[in-house]
Amino acid sequence: MKILITGASGQIGKHLISQFANTGHNILALDRQQLDITDFNKTVHIFNTYQPELTINLAAYTAVDLAEENSEHAFLVNQQGAENISKAAASIDIPIIHLSTDYVFSGTKSAPYTEDDVPDPINTYGKSKLAGELAVKKSNPRHLILRTAWVFSNEPKNFLTTMLRLAETQKTISVVDDQTGGPTYANDIARTLAILANQIQGFTASDWGTYHYAGMPYTTWFEFAQAIFQLAPQRDGFEPTQLIRIKSSQYKTLAKRPRNSQLNTQKITDRFAIPPANWHLALKELFTKPDAA
Repeated sequence: MKILITGASGQIGKHLISQFANTGHNILALDRQQLDITDFNKTVHIFNTYQPELTINLAAYTAVDLAEENSEHAFLVNQQGAENISKAAASIDIPIIHLSTDYVFSGTKSAPYTEDDVPDPINTYGKSKLAGELAVKKSNPRHLILRTAWVFSNEPKNFLTTMLRLAETQKTISVVDDQTGGPTYANDIARTLAILANQIQGFTASDWGTYHYAGMPYTTWFEFAQAIFQLAPQRDGFEPTQLIRIKSSQYKTLAKRPRNSQLNTQKITDRFAIPPANWHLALKELFTKPDAA
């Protein structure tokens, strides 16, 4: 199958390319320089030229705090860009898999969010991603929207690598302990995307729609940091770091964060036999790899 991947240079995109290696699929993996998804004409041209049978859209503006100051650009990428990709796919009658986020929810629910819960984002990033979801749904009936949460890997700019970087210079690190969610390893997301892609040609009408996929068990940022630093001493030269529990109110950010980012993943398990990721196992895998974070 010919598959076009956008946002291929991101942490999930790099893992997804590896997942598709030696599978027989014909993969066109494009980064932002190769395809600016905010340019509709260029997007359509690439789809018409390559003629993929599926597109997986990983391209997104993900700087949560900066989105508060650059809302126009966040919406340009996350809404208009998603719409352009979805329309381009629909124009040649192919489906789209689109990655979204737990941040489409307010975080005020006392239980994990299901796909039937009404989104109510509390920051610009979440609003732009929700707008992207709606655009994808409207412009391409054969869509699969996959919401995930708290993505981590050995790539830069995620919680895991941030904690390890801070530990190089700080003896104490304050971490929020009143936000809950499911840390999700980028490679587990990539593996799930590959499974879905392999099944997509056999989809029925009821298979299309929105699904949640995230790591288990639910935890807090503080507990996730604890798990990281329990494994970190295995690395040469790592110095112990003291973690300090704080409340969200003590950690000022431009963008509000949902208190509850827990995603219920039962639907994707029931429909496609895809279990939730185990982030404890993923951490161990990362710390035992030669190129671990």
